[in-house]
Amino acid sequence: MKKKVFFIIESLTIGGTEKSLISLLQEMDYDKYQVDLLMVKKEGDLLDKVPKEVNILEPLLSDDYNKSVSELIKTKRLNVLLNKLLIKFLNKIGNDLVKQDIYSWVVKKRLFRKNGLYDVAISYMHHSSCLLYLSENVDAYRKICYVHLDFGTMNSKANLYKKYFERMNTIVTVGEGQRLSFVKRFPQLDSKTVVIPNIVSKKEIIDLATRFNPFQKNNHEVVIVTVARLQVVKGIDIALDACEILVSKGINIKWYIVGDGKLRKELELKIKEKRLQNHFILVGNQKNPYPYIKYCDIYVQPSRTEARPLAVEEAKILYKPIIVTSYQEAKFQVKEEKTGLITNASSESISDNIYMLTQNDMLREQLSNNLRAESSSTQINKNLFDEMIN
Repeated sequence: MKKKVFFIIESLTIGGTEKSLISLLQEMDYDKYQVDLLMVKKEGDLLDKVPKEVNILEPLLSDDYNKSVSELIKTKRLNVLLNKLLIKFLNKIGNDLVKQDIYSWVVKKRLFRKNGLYDVAISYMHHSSCLLYLSENVDAYRKICYVHLDFGTMNSKANLYKKYFERMNTIVTVGEGQRLSFVKRFPQLDSKTVVIPNIVSKKEIIDLATRFNPFQKNNHEVVIVTVARLQVVKGIDIALDACEILVSKGINIKWYIVGDGKLRKELELKIKEKRLQNHFILVGNQKNPYPYIKYCDIYVQPSRTEARPLAVEEAKILYKPIIVTSYQEAKFQVKEEKTGLITNASSESISDNIYMLTQNDMLREQLSNNLRAESSSTQINKNLFDEMIN
């Protein structure tokens, strides 16, 4: 008899968490598992990547929640309008993302239905409505929550999640450093917190990476790539300042940022002010970002904080010289001066490390060769997941 497994995620817009869930679903054995997938909002460029064996449930929030106030009044969707306005009001009272999560749930949970009995139910995000919905609206013999950020960088309001985490049978972190910071914040959850790194499909990434070459570069041009959402924590503003320093040193670089987000207009203005339009290029979300990584000279992750960024794993699969900032998981993800360089999250440090790599062909080649020698962890991570849910 197949084991019934339930997943919930916010949406399937392009991002590391969402891509890692798709990889996990693609690796599951559907002779063993019957899988339901629930999204808060059924949207995103990764929807067509969901395996056909997965049963996609009706989303928690209908398309009405994307409509404007005037549209809702016109169509007499007054219940939705009231809930939207109440959520907006509570979010203003909540002066940080954690409070906004909890306050929004007070309203949203009145709208959500119960989901039936499962062997295993998994929230693939710890925040927004996912963990809270799983804890209160899903019946399951075992409940599991994935955590994809570093709780060590969150303020004390993160303790508001405590009672929801305590209702889980297992907490999954995607890296060892991330686990350490999580149990430091929640020591009572130590025994139920495990590490299962994101599953990455090496074969698919290598195949997709060869589909096209997005660059037309000359021999003296250095191409740098970063894949990240345009959010403060991702440090794209730091990367922009680092780019300015390198250009001032006479380095002919083109730095491509693959991803989108709320900071796009602000970044576009700063790029123009610094006259870096030909050096710092925002290419937006890409369904297939892998050619950008494959054909670049250096991959850089300039984040202020991270859990275990999937894009770095993808750059490792494509054997690129990598520079990452010193987030909690960095030393577990990259071996310093063997498979990458670890630097401070400052424009000066990042630019210094990029400059060093541009001047040292031997080091760049050594970093790539060392990555080629590493074995794939996809099957190991899949086995860890299977063991956990069985």
